[in-house]
Amino acid sequence: MSTVSIQEDARAIEPDQEATQPSSGSGGSLRRRAIRAAAWAFAGDGAQQALRLAANLVVARLLVPEHFGLMAIVNVVVLGVEMFADIGIRASVIRSQRGEDPEFLNTAWTIQVLRGVLFYIVICALAWPVAAAYGARDAGAQALVYLLPVAGITALLHGFTSTKVLTLNRRLDLGRVVGLNISCQIFSISVMIIWAAVSPSVWALVAGHVSYAAMRTALSFFVAPGVSNRFAWHRESVRELFGFGKWIFLSTLLMFLAKKGDRALLGAFVPLELLGAYAIAAQLAEAIRKIIKRQAGRVMLPVCSRLLERDDPARLRRALWKVRGSLLAVAVAPLSLLSIFGQPVIGVLYGAKYAEAGWMLQLLAIGAIGSVIVMTYLPVMLAHGDSFSNFVMSGWRFALKAGAMVGCWVLWTTLGGSGVVGLVAGVAAAPFLLYVPVALAMRRYGVWMPWLDLIAAGAGGSLIFLGSIALS
Repeated sequence: MSTVSIQEDARAIEPDQEATQPSSGSGGSLRRRAIRAAAWAFAGDGAQQALRLAANLVVARLLVPEHFGLMAIVNVVVLGVEMFADIGIRASVIRSQRGEDPEFLNTAWTIQVLRGVLFYIVICALAWPVAAAYGARDAGAQALVYLLPVAGITALLHGFTSTKVLTLNRRLDLGRVVGLNISCQIFSISVMIIWAAVSPSVWALVAGHVSYAAMRTALSFFVAPGVSNRFAWHRESVRELFGFGKWIFLSTLLMFLAKKGDRALLGAFVPLELLGAYAIAAQLAEAIRKIIKRQAGRVMLPVCSRLLERDDPARLRRALWKVRGSLLAVAVAPLSLLSIFGQPVIGVLYGAKYAEAGWMLQLLAIGAIGSVIVMTYLPVMLAHGDSFSNFVMSGWRFALKAGAMVGCWVLWTTLGGSGVVGLVAGVAAAPFLLYVPVALAMRRYGVWMPWLDLIAAGAGGSLIFLGSIALS
């Protein structure tokens, strides 16, 4: 389970002609910036995931699974509230032709601040009912009444983050963003480990969570030169932000339910100890998927937006083939290995008290292969400005995941197996079911690549099959 929440929001620098205008030539400048951005994003995300894994290995020795189970519920509530009112500010700034206009950026920042204040109030209001609901099954969950208001401070801090980071993402200038994120993560990890060593409790995880957000918000104002944000309310900017983001608002709610609903559901039916084991397994399975997702969001969205401005569908398809092929090649092999060696990996890294996470990791790693195939398509929708289709896809994602979890639970219990195994198997199956509506949408855009997808899925399945045979 991630103990630090990374939100890519920030502020503007002075407009750069090369970054904001399509080049009239062959597009070499865009290509070079895309390659450089991809390299920075991959290196930065790899470093962050490595740091996160190392930190959790240390903290897991100091804490117990119940602490991770509590933090899983905290993250569900805090992230759920933040995503509930997301209007797509990040995507709006990256794709908008006014994405470096100070008036537009200051309006976006003002809305972001107001959302942050509202989020914190809502999180505090939810603390008691959430603690009562989960505490009725497990007395340890009653601590949520104190944990949520403190952890919810991150939502307030995120609202004040400078929009300079957004502008850097828009320009594919990710070196400074990577440096900012890693610096803040090292600081938050230090806080978390020291706290866990001195006072082993769930508060160590909360302290790491809040310290990351505090440092990142403070440093975001110094990550690049430019005019500092100020409160502003420009009607045309508001209309554009809410016009593009009205479907983002609904899609992120569904996306949250699809991404974090499994933890909320498991927390209602299993002890905190088992939920903590699931959180550990999910973190490992999601580590590679998150790298790929951030690569797709940071690189594919700006590149697709620029190529669409040039009205060059053939070049867009070629670019997507290369980027998706590279991302899938990077993801499939390690996810397959996690599925093969899930149980010994958990045993070596986390010890016997997290043993239940082993079989969970094996299943979730299979699902992550399907997830990376699907997610590398999704930036195409936002690049087209089609936030409605993004909303529809989030609806499919939620419905298929919920249906798969219920269906597999019924099947497993009917066969005399564990309902928990059925629920986790449903989580793993959902991305493959989602491929059908995603493929139909991409066919409409002319960028569906069935052979590439089949190769990726076939390679992963073959590796897992051969590895399982070798170990049997």
